[in-house]
Amino acid sequence: MDFPIRFLVHTAAAVFLYAAAACSGGDSAAKVAKAEEDIAAGRVSEAVKILESEAEKGSAVAQVALGKCYAKGTGVTASEYKAFELFRAAAEQGDPESMLLLADCYEKGAGTVVDKIKSADLIKQSAASGFPDGEARAGLAMLEGRPGFTNDTTAAYRLIAKSAESGSPEGIYALGRSYANGAGVSIDMDKAVELFNRAAAAGHTSALVALGNCYYDGVGVPLDADRAYKFFESAASAGNLSGVAGMAMCIYEGKGAQKNVQKAIEMLKRGVGGNNPVSLWWMGRLYQWGDGVMLSPKDAIDHYRRSADLGYAPAQFSLAYCYDHALGVPLDRNKAREMYIKAAYGGYAPAQTNLGVMYATGSGGSEKNEKAAIEWFTRAALGGDSSAQFNLYKCYTDGIGVEADAEQASRWLHIAAEHSNAQAIQILEKEK
Repeated sequence: MDFPIRFLVHTAAAVFLYAAAACSGGDSAAKVAKAEEDIAAGRVSEAVKILESEAEKGSAVAQVALGKCYAKGTGVTASEYKAFELFRAAAEQGDPESMLLLADCYEKGAGTVVDKIKSADLIKQSAASGFPDGEARAGLAMLEGRPGFTNDTTAAYRLIAKSAESGSPEGIYALGRSYANGAGVSIDMDKAVELFNRAAAAGHTSALVALGNCYYDGVGVPLDADRAYKFFESAASAGNLSGVAGMAMCIYEGKGAQKNVQKAIEMLKRGVGGNNPVSLWWMGRLYQWGDGVMLSPKDAIDHYRRSADLGYAPAQFSLAYCYDHALGVPLDRNKAREMYIKAAYGGYAPAQTNLGVMYATGSGGSEKNEKAAIEWFTRAALGGDSSAQFNLYKCYTDGIGVEADAEQASRWLHIAAEHSNAQAIQILEKEK
């Protein structure tokens, strides 16, 4: 049978930001809390002096707050190295928030060399301390199969649910991703959108990006590019580089914003400089297409790899496709299958569709398993992938992995057509 394979579509992005407040006792904590209030209100100069004084006395909470100032250039000259040193000093005192910030430094090479294993160890330490944001971060890293983490959906969901139950915006966002991807729970986009809205209302900028992607793709909500752009813009204004990448996507495609390819590329380059996985993936695509930049398979692969190493499922899928079709890399079906599986478990619907194809046809190093194919097609279809929806129509029509069921077949055919699947539309046109 002819199972279509998709390449390069959009999905919810995922970038981790840390927003929980650090805990500490005594007069120092009160001074730091007041300084942070002053910074938020624009009274920066005196507040930074207070943070510097308390940080020198060894206050972990002050070290974290001052480190954030150096990371963003708030009231001081921006310095990734000084931010790194301050986060490290706080982490050495057992501060769980600083462990996550330090993990981010090691992951991105901000102020230090890239060390993904140290990054993983710090996230695990934060989670082990019972810090809700640490639990959510560890759970997401497990779902994505990041370096240093075992891909364990059950354990990941347990950590994420515990974090969300505590009220952590990071945990609520992560739980939304679990429902969106069917990780530990059945896919439920209504629930995912509800959780993303709760996290966004609490100031979680990655939740804003997730909502932007939902509206951009019409998954769980009506298709609305204008509203998507506003969500991306809100995230970007808070410093989220995935929000910037989302705006660039809209500007590049002329959806929700005026089309301007060069402006979009400049915005993406800003994200690439910050090692943002979404921006890296998009630039990889542009290098592969030669659209607005010089065609360069080598640069495409480099950007895909960098993004994939950060756990970004769409980039893992793109890299898998390149190995599957010898695009810029030698043909390697085993490597392709490995990357497809990572992207599929990371919740990327096109990868889930391709994995379903491999099981349905016994290709790509997979043994033929029609029931597994149905499972992956269903997960991808519920995530809005029209090729998976059309594949389910064919499976229910011909009894592949399921009992033949004309009613279910018709249902999936119409759903695929509603999602603009050309083959589904053509069949329905012929039936008129």
